[in-house]
Amino acid sequence: MKQFAERGASEEIMQLERRSIAIALIIGSAFFFTLMATLARKAGSEIPSGEVAFFRVFISLILLTPYLIYKKISLLGKRWGLVLVRGIVGFIGLSLGFFALTKIPIAEVSVLWKSSIVFTAILSVLLLKEKVTAKLVAWILLSFIGAILILKPSTSVFNIGGLAALTAGFTVGIVSVSIRKLHQTEHSETIVYGFCFWGSVLGLILFGHTFIMPSLHQAMTLVAIGLCGLFGQTLFTRAFLYAPASAVQPFTFAEVLFTAISGAAIFGQIPDLLSILGGIAIIISGLGIFIQGANKDRERDRLLELDS
Repeated sequence: MKQFAERGASEEIMQLERRSIAIALIIGSAFFFTLMATLARKAGSEIPSGEVAFFRVFISLILLTPYLIYKKISLLGKRWGLVLVRGIVGFIGLSLGFFALTKIPIAEVSVLWKSSIVFTAILSVLLLKEKVTAKLVAWILLSFIGAILILKPSTSVFNIGGLAALTAGFTVGIVSVSIRKLHQTEHSETIVYGFCFWGSVLGLILFGHTFIMPSLHQAMTLVAIGLCGLFGQTLFTRAFLYAPASAVQPFTFAEVLFTAISGAAIFGQIPDLLSILGGIAIIISGLGIFIQGANKDRERDRLLELDS
């Protein structure tokens, strides 16, 4: 009896340690994504944002190629068509996000980008035939109200930066659904590589004719953006190897806090009251949708255990 109790306590300690590592990795990824956004905001004021987005994926492509070849991991995957879609849509979202960074405060871009959780829920209903509930509809409406508070639409002002960030959030929703399908057959590194490869190709096609030769300082900034993006993505992916998504996902909103601090300290961007209220609404909505999904997954696992 004592041995079982000690074993149970030991397992609980191990789970706590693994969750602590996962949370630390997620917060680390939020830090690198914030640093990437801050550098992209600065670089976007000097060179086209599309060029900044290209270097974000191209630097990662250069670093990932020899690694995947060494590990003998498929570069383009078995379902290369879906990998292609994930790469193209992902790069479009990245380009829109970097464009938005040059137009509105980076904290607002971060919050609107987080609306991807809501778009993922909507697309899961439409494409994956997941069940619609009254709570889901309420969370979606709350997020919509939050987006309106941030965008502040009027007849006299067209918030193109906010709309770009919101559209970027929609593309991330599409990417999330496609990744869910791709994980059934593809290696995680293959999915990331496909994003970088097809993003680099699309970046050359869309923005190659407007490229500006960066100075040495600008080139170093672009390399740093690529490295921060790759580090953030790597830490984010590895976090889910140590703990379930239900324990990790809520801490991704640390990025909103980090970008708010960065925007205020570096660029003097202080959100107004409506933007703060809108951001809170979107964060609450995102957490609500995620918790609802986590509860549904736990109930499904419980039923499977009873059947077995």
